Amino acid sequence: MNGKASFIFFIPGMSNGRMGTYQCLAVSSDGIHFEKKGPILNLPEGYTAHFRDPKVWREDGRFYMILGAQTLDEKGAAALFVSDDLYHWTEAGKNVGAGMSGLGDFGYMWECPDMTRLDGKDVLLVSPQSLEPSGHLYNNIFQSGYFIGRLDYETAEFRHGAFMELDRGFDFYVPQTFLADGGRTILYAWMGITDETEAFQPTVAKGWVHALTIPRVLSLRGDKVYQTPVEELKMLRKNKVSFQNVKLDGTAQLEGMKGKSAELVLDSILAEGSGFSICFRNEAELCFDPNKQEIWLQRQNLKTGEPETRTCKLTELSKLLIFRDHSSLEIFVNDGQEVFTARYFPDPSNDTISFQGQAEFHLAKWDLEKMQIG
Repeated sequence: MNGKASFIFFIPGMSNGRMGTYQCLAVSSDGIHFEKKGPILNLPEGYTAHFRDPKVWREDGRFYMILGAQTLDEKGAAALFVSDDLYHWTEAGKNVGAGMSGLGDFGYMWECPDMTRLDGKDVLLVSPQSLEPSGHLYNNIFQSGYFIGRLDYETAEFRHGAFMELDRGFDFYVPQTFLADGGRTILYAWMGITDETEAFQPTVAKGWVHALTIPRVLSLRGDKVYQTPVEELKMLRKNKVSFQNVKLDGTAQLEGMKGKSAELVLDSILAEGSGFSICFRNEAELCFDPNKQEIWLQRQNLKTGEPETRTCKLTELSKLLIFRDHSSLEIFVNDGQEVFTARYFPDPSNDTISFQGQAEFHLAKWDLEKMQIG
């Protein structure tokens, strides 16, 4: 593109008084000033106007674009297109979804698909809407997860394994990745889900709602995606407090563990009996029970005020890395084997962390500096 960086984004439009969708191209040489090239892909046959969220990448000299879509029979799909010049696109295939690959009805719309590669395998991230809850799975109104497999660029067939959720918490949606210097695949996600409770968030009165997650590096171990915070976040640490060989038997509040914005690390964890829990500012609680082999996060529902939980199976707990800000929790279990992301809104005057149960562990805590931008 003559040395220019190219950006593709979608614009929903109107056609004959109804919602339409088309993808537009903008070109920039500096990432600040853009020259709009207009629509380069109109709505193809076989889809409703829910056709959006393009992710573009280059493979063997050709450009590929995957989009979230809904078929005419209202099934979720991920549509794949190919181009030689970014201006002219042809459909390569529906990829997965819409009853393909043995999925059956798997949501009525797939939002924000993202194709990346980890350890030589293709990973399709997608956010299907309206999956039916199944035990501990799919308990949010919308889900985000991934398929691991291989994309055949000649046939546009994606052969993959089962769908797996990326996050076990309450507020994680439409994750997107990019490839950073050094080969790291870094993910951000929306820390929020559009549902009936968002109107009850106290930030609405301040003119904003929801947030973004901290950036996370993705890696593949076997057929599971692990997520770990980027190393650069360690630059925000200050005022370290640490305890070696903590022996918990009952309830404890340790000196120096307070703070509204902090990073907490529990390492070499040995949970005994029915396990232990960590209470954050008397508003949210993380619990692990080695007998049940389950870990769960509980908070108060913003609309009803009643407790609500998100749970996943976990055979062993060895490490917890916890980032908490004034209204957010991001909890990394066993170096990113599982992650819980949640918004919560405690009493601003309460900045306590308390522990309860039976366990042994090492403990470290840092306050976090505010990030200066610009």
